[in-house]
Amino acid sequence: MKDDAQDSHTPTDLPRCPRSSQCLHFIDELGRHTSSHDSTQEDAQDEQILAELRVHVPTCPTCTATLASMNKAIAEQRRAIRAILDEGEQRVPSTMAQIMTAIRQEQRTAEKTLIDASNHVQSVIPATAPFPQIRNVETPLPIAPRRRFRSGLALAAVAAILIISFGLLSYMLPRPSTTTTSTSKVTSTASVPTSTATKLAPVAPAITSEWSAVIMTYQINGTTVIANYDPVNNKSVILTTSPYAVTSVAGVSHHGDKVLYSTYDGFKTSYYLYPQSTTNAFYTTPDKNSSAVWSTDDRFIFINTSKGVAQIDVETHNVTPILPSIASATLNNYRDGYLYYVKGYQGQAYSSEGVLNRVNVTNGVTQQITPSCQHGANFWLSPGGINVYYTCLDQQNIALYTVKSDGTKASVLRYRADNVIGYEGNDGVPLTLMNSDGKYQVVQLDLNSPQKDSILLEDVAPGASTVVANDIAVAPYGHALIARGTYSTGNTTTTEQLWYRDLLTGKKQQLILPQDARSPYAIGWDKLHVPGDTSVPMV
Repeated sequence: MKDDAQDSHTPTDLPRCPRSSQCLHFIDELGRHTSSHDSTQEDAQDEQILAELRVHVPTCPTCTATLASMNKAIAEQRRAIRAILDEGEQRVPSTMAQIMTAIRQEQRTAEKTLIDASNHVQSVIPATAPFPQIRNVETPLPIAPRRRFRSGLALAAVAAILIISFGLLSYMLPRPSTTTTSTSKVTSTASVPTSTATKLAPVAPAITSEWSAVIMTYQINGTTVIANYDPVNNKSVILTTSPYAVTSVAGVSHHGDKVLYSTYDGFKTSYYLYPQSTTNAFYTTPDKNSSAVWSTDDRFIFINTSKGVAQIDVETHNVTPILPSIASATLNNYRDGYLYYVKGYQGQAYSSEGVLNRVNVTNGVTQQITPSCQHGANFWLSPGGINVYYTCLDQQNIALYTVKSDGTKASVLRYRADNVIGYEGNDGVPLTLMNSDGKYQVVQLDLNSPQKDSILLEDVAPGASTVVANDIAVAPYGHALIARGTYSTGNTTTTEQLWYRDLLTGKKQQLILPQDARSPYAIGWDKLHVPGDTSVPMV
């Protein structure tokens, strides 16, 4: 559900931060530098959240501004309440004299009532009967009504203040929206990790017609950040953050309008779908090394676990368990009713098996696609679903192979070539990475003749000592890419830089990262609009 209080205190000129709701929830605790010994002991979960927020807030301009705005509003509310009370005291005459008169009158009335009652008792009880019990009852009677009267006055005063305060706050505080937004259906009974359960579901961004932005991840102060970056205009927006080191983006939808990511909190993996919700996980599994892929039409998400595959409807989040026969396999792709997977791959760059298989989702029939080879890995399905490209270790050198998606016509495509990094044009001509004289080149392969291969970029990450093919994100149709290069700065130290390269014009631009950002990765391109009219560093 949308948090109107947060929205009203979040500056519109700053990017949304999903942790702002946590900051507002713990605003009192964040204002104290030390724990209060008089307050109730916070549970371990709250202590962990507070520790994370105390690290996060100084580095987040959105949360800093949100807290400042809320503290200012609270101070204004308190001043307004005091002003109303002061004004009321000036306008209304002192009632002390009336109160004391009423108390004395009440006391005289009570005493008279007691005397009448005592006389009545004496008239009905024999003279020989003792009266100690009557005197014992007499003594507190004149005092009891006075105590009740004073308590009533105190309660009345408190009620008056509360009524005035609530009346004032009803105008000053944001009113609940008359419309409600439906929350995503959680299909697992397991609790959602605290890191994301208290986050606000982000407002759905506009969808552009171009693949103009790229999803990126990086670590900063122990927090994993998932951001969307417009490299041409040097703009960025944070989509979500997570305190868990094992936070990964499974992929962008084929239409470019959704991002699938997961977190592992040490007990379970939780899957989230941006921009549907970063609040509720739509699926959880106790498996750490699960994998997920999109269906071609983006209607379903397939997640593989130790018990088989969960087929999940993107809109309803209904889960259908299928294919227990390929449990614990790593899903690679989906096309034309087939799930492509590697048995025993388990997320590693290479595996001892190194064989790509596929299974018919309808009838469960499996088929081996690539022949067994040493360190078979890096399986890429062509855009049209006709060819599969993959690498094998051939005589200590990596060779690039190809095979039809039905498992026929396997052949070597290039010796001493790295794996495919993407495709160029509508025909899906493969692009690969090659190292020549210490420079990492982007090469467009000619499937008919190696002599006709063309070099699109001479140095994809200028001056980098190392560039890995898996650290390059090529935009659909191959018009641009983001490459991550590693640079040696000493005997044991290295730095990382991200480069935007236009494959049509050759334009290059180093991307701006936060000063403390570590392990940045470009995941995949999308069509989500990145707000802002001017160049803004990624934060």
